[in-house]
Amino acid sequence: MTAQATRHARRIYVGGVAPTTTEADVTKFFNNALVAVNGANGEEGPPVVNSYINVEKKFSFVEFRSVEETSNALALDGVVIDGVGFRAREGGSDALERADDGLRAREGHDAIV
Repeated sequence: MTAQATRHARRIYVGGVAPTTTEADVTKFFNNALVAVNGANGEEGPPVVNSYINVEKKFSFVEFRSVEETSNALALDGVVIDGVGFRAREGGSDALERADDGLRAREGHDAIV
């Protein structure tokens, strides 16, 4: 299966992001956390391949290199980043419609660029 075919399964929505958190912070946190809990799949390189953050709406999308790593990252739900406990949810195409902050996007349109 190609990376594009599994993209939605390799992405998570992270809600409750602190206003001071950056894309680099989110990427670093998930890379370090997955390695620390043996949640990385053992491939060389970092587990996170892409991240997008919307500071105004306090959410982020994080894309991982494997479905396994994505599942392991979802288990980190509630962990604190920059003093705020975040919500980790599956990040499929309708994730924005399910977001608690009221932001809406049409299904089938990607939020990570």
